[in-house]
Amino acid sequence: MTSVAFLQQDATSETAALLAPHEASLRFLCRELTGNHDDAEDALQETFLRAIRGLGSFRGEAQLKTWLTRIAIRVCLEQRRKQPIALEQLPAPRPHASPETQTLQKFLLQSALSELPPRRRAIFLLKEVEGWSLSEIAEATGTNAPLVKVELYRARKTLQSWVVRQEIQEKRIP
Repeated sequence: MTSVAFLQQDATSETAALLAPHEASLRFLCRELTGNHDDAEDALQETFLRAIRGLGSFRGEAQLKTWLTRIAIRVCLEQRRKQPIALEQLPAPRPHASPETQTLQKFLLQSALSELPPRRRAIFLLKEVEGWSLSEIAEATGTNAPLVKVELYRARKTLQSWVVRQEIQEKRIP
């Protein structure tokens, strides 16, 4: 059962229809920020509950997806403060690779992303995976575009240094 379907018992069908188009991208974001499927589902449901409760106060100054993303980021960051950090469950690498290579690539990517602080990871994922603009990310995270640009730069630098460290370690291993 999807989160929106689960919430339909508490919300009108109009509200559920309004939230449903955003469920997949919010689920992905929650999974990336919380670190596992179960926590992501909890965060997604909490996001939708908060959205339903706050729909009356939604002024329409931002797009609905931006408003929902902002709620989801807050929920996920609150969860992460309460729980120890777990490895992210990322989408599978390219399908033409062998299962062993896919597993290794996924683990390496998880390791690299785990070095990013949660907000920086969220900004990086919204830009690089979801394709959001800097202004959309700024609005969703409650910051400004120049700060988003700085956070993206820092995320990329962190990931580049991680790659360099991995290459050095591979050369040391006989």
